[in-house]
Amino acid sequence: MLVPSVMQNFIYTYVLEKLKTEDLVIPVSQKYVDFLDNLPLGLELNQMRSLKDHKFTELRDLLTANPGSKALELIRTHCEKLGMGEEIYSLVFDSFWDLYTLHSEVQGLSAKKLLLWIPKVKLVVNE
Repeated sequence: MLVPSVMQNFIYTYVLEKLKTEDLVIPVSQKYVDFLDNLPLGLELNQMRSLKDHKFTELRDLLTANPGSKALELIRTHCEKLGMGEEIYSLVFDSFWDLYTLHSEVQGLSAKKLLLWIPKVKLVVNE
């Protein structure tokens, strides 16, 4: 059954074990970079730390509204035509960002482990 913890475990394992010689490149919008810059203690692109709940919610809303690339926007908009429900797109998209923002639902997958995983992901501004 596809639930967030299963999807997060798959993404975590895939990036860690299958991408041994390359990084997973994920496009982000300039609005994401601006959000990081405007945090009280600021963050650089490709860095993460725990966020207060209200900032985490703001970030998730921003990411949902600005997925980072035209391709992701088209997939989200036309997922039914691509043979998948919108809930599947959301599950995959949200699961990745839950991992990246240290909000894993995978038992035993601590923030400390995720901070070692994050450097395998390369965020790039795509605008």
